[in-house]
Amino acid sequence: WKPNVAHLTMLIVALLRSSNPERAELWFARMKQERILPNLRTYTALIQYRSRAKRHVDATELVLELLEASERLPLDLYAAAACVEACAGACELDLAFVVLRQLEKSRRQSAIALRETKQGRRNQLRLGVKSYVPPSLDGNHDYALEEEQKKIEAIYVGLIYACGNSRNAGRAFIVYQALDELTIPSPAVYAALAAVCLRCRVRDQRAVMVHDKLVQLVEQGKADPRRLHQKIKQLRKVKEEWEETPENKVRARVRRRWD
Repeated sequence: WKPNVAHLTMLIVALLRSSNPERAELWFARMKQERILPNLRTYTALIQYRSRAKRHVDATELVLELLEASERLPLDLYAAAACVEACAGACELDLAFVVLRQLEKSRRQSAIALRETKQGRRNQLRLGVKSYVPPSLDGNHDYALEEEQKKIEAIYVGLIYACGNSRNAGRAFIVYQALDELTIPSPAVYAALAAVCLRCRVRDQRAVMVHDKLVQLVEQGKADPRRLHQKIKQLRKVKEEWEETPENKVRARVRRRWD
């Protein structure tokens, strides 16, 4: 009996979940020695582990390996989210956008597969092919779309954090605009933008917009005030300073006059 990639991947994932990452890394190294090509799930699990263990440089090495194997292993939403998280931690902004472009390419190529019947998707699951299969196959299409939307948003949130870590607030708000055209952003998006504003010292109407959105979400009960309290407090000071500038005072007087 000789182990194949499916056996070793299940073993690596089980070791990572049982808080035994050293043995998981050893099995991954052995997989390479035996010239067994890792699959998408292998890379995703190890990238997630290394990112969350703050081993961001090691995680981005695996991201590069996965991108090199993209012809064999098209990215899905889960793998892309893990890759972007790793890039954000390592301040690898350009690499994060490469991951996003590769994901878009993979999704275009798999568009035909997404139109397959329920039975075809069940066959994919039985054969272990989990590349972009909706999590629900029982007719609950809304749940599947919701899960897909969460993963897409997680990717964009990771990109926003990557922009902030790279001190590039401009690109962070470009990412936000792209996400805003796809869906209604969640509190996690505005929390990420708040972190960007504070880290990059954004002192203009963009910071004011983020502050107002966070306050609105808290008032509507859609966000946890305890988690956002410090960010809102710091952004409120930015907003007050912005409103005290001469040009904004003039605008405020004109607005009150017209009102």
